[in-house]
Amino acid sequence: MARKQVLLPMVSILLISTLASCGSTYTASHKINFYDDITLLGSVEGNSGDKISDENKTTIDGYATKANYTFGGWYTKPDFNSGYSSCTHYPFVDTNLYAKFLKNVTITLKNGSETVKTYTGVEGNNITEVGSDGKTVAVTFPTVSKENYTFEGWYYTNSASEEVKFDPASSLYPKEDLTLYAKFTAWPTLKFVTNMAGFDMADMIVEPNKAIELSDTVKSDLATHIATEEAGGAKKFDKWYTSYNSETNTYSYPFDFTSGISVDTTLYAKFLTLRTINFVTNISGYTIPSVSGFLGDPLSAPVAKEVEGKHLMGWYESSDFSTGLYSFTSFPDKDLTLYAKFEVNPIITIKDTVDSTEDTVNKYAAGAVIDLNTYINVHDNMNFVAFSTSDQISETDKYISDYRNYKIPDTDTNLFILYKSDYTFSVKTADPYGNVITTLSDTFYGNEQSGFDLASTEDGSISNIALASLPSGYDGAKVAFFTDNLTTMKPLASPLGISASGSTIFAIVAKKVTLSVAIDIAGNETTFDIDGYQNQEYASKPLVKDSDTGKYFFYGKNTQVSYTEYNFNYAYDTVNTNEYNLTSYAPKESHTLKLKFIKIEQ
Repeated sequence: MARKQVLLPMVSILLISTLASCGSTYTASHKINFYDDITLLGSVEGNSGDKISDENKTTIDGYATKANYTFGGWYTKPDFNSGYSSCTHYPFVDTNLYAKFLKNVTITLKNGSETVKTYTGVEGNNITEVGSDGKTVAVTFPTVSKENYTFEGWYYTNSASEEVKFDPASSLYPKEDLTLYAKFTAWPTLKFVTNMAGFDMADMIVEPNKAIELSDTVKSDLATHIATEEAGGAKKFDKWYTSYNSETNTYSYPFDFTSGISVDTTLYAKFLTLRTINFVTNISGYTIPSVSGFLGDPLSAPVAKEVEGKHLMGWYESSDFSTGLYSFTSFPDKDLTLYAKFEVNPIITIKDTVDSTEDTVNKYAAGAVIDLNTYINVHDNMNFVAFSTSDQISETDKYISDYRNYKIPDTDTNLFILYKSDYTFSVKTADPYGNVITTLSDTFYGNEQSGFDLASTEDGSISNIALASLPSGYDGAKVAFFTDNLTTMKPLASPLGISASGSTIFAIVAKKVTLSVAIDIAGNETTFDIDGYQNQEYASKPLVKDSDTGKYFFYGKNTQVSYTEYNFNYAYDTVNTNEYNLTSYAPKESHTLKLKFIKIEQ
């Protein structure tokens, strides 16, 4: 049984092989049906797998043609979502193919009844055109213009009766022909109202949101109206406003011509009325003329003249001064009467403690700053000390600290001018050796005398003393002041503190003297000068050996002589050839010296 099962298939195989070797062939023929939607256009038939014949291709191309449509390919499914067929070979089964046809549509741009431009393409395709360089580019619709209108774009009305803007850059060709219409928005109108009976101004249509330049017609109308209103000077054009309340006659929101408008706008012209301000002083014979101006004009307070014993506090809108102090900045938009408020000035009585004369000062308001120096009187042999609220010179705490900038107090005040008797003293000039040179005349403390200068302080002490000129032959001399006598000569302190008349001040005048020194070293002479003032101690010792340099120093001057090679012998005066005694003090007269050094024998 197992053997029979094996032989049967083998017999089948041999049979097929034999048929094939005898040249027998099995061929299947199949048909392709072509449809436009549900309409059968025709069919072609051929052996499965064979290429479609040229004759049938021509037939098929005829099926792919439809007036006003563009052929988009053959599909095995009528929804064209899949199953695309290249239709080049006969199928192995009967097949239905559906033609995809895309409608050729036109987009027409119209401005009113005028056709601006048309575009033709295939539904669902991008809206393109050929550019100047021959390349395909996206279409940009042209713009159109209309006087006093803004072009918004190209629009169509959809099925919901809504206006829809069509953008070619983001849209495709529609399924049906489409007409687009230019849409415009009317520019806003600017109206002008002057509120003057019988006077009208022309309207202006303006481009929205742009700075507005008034037309020549409007300028002319406005100029005529301004001239009419301002005739006589009682009116003045202010500006245009966007709001006006006729009940309150108030204007709001000044119009800015640089910003423009986006909707119809009415402007109202505001004219200012000339305003007058009257001034009432309530002082007999004192009148101030009224002033006039328009709102916003500069306004300053009138210059008030001096009223004896009073000062002006300010101006008020109420006669009882119950309103606030009026601020003068600019004219208000109303007539005003302002009332002057005066107050009595404090009385300052200034009494001279020497001759008992009095000065009364009552022309300044409290807080004013004045200079009391003009009230100081000159009295023989007396020196001004201070202004004080007390007549006692010892009460220094009552002194006015800065009488040149005295602040007027709030109340009446008595001030006293305090003086102090001058002291007399003599001044003698002398040399540092106790010899009187000149005697100056008596000098009064507080009064400048010939040949002698004094500077005093407010508390009565002398702050500085100086000779106005030096005695003859003492040019360039140094001066020091002393008291007592020429034997003790106490230095004069500062302040000088002269406390009694009859004192003598000595002005010690020291001439400038010079030691001219010459040193002869092996035929080479070195010279230098040493300056000082009579009897003044030199800054250094006469002769010093400097261990750092190995040199002699004469009163601080380098002699260039080495003390390792020379010994100092002596100094002598070249005039009298006398040996000169070296001291630490400058001599009475200038000298020329020779320094003698002896070479050390090795």
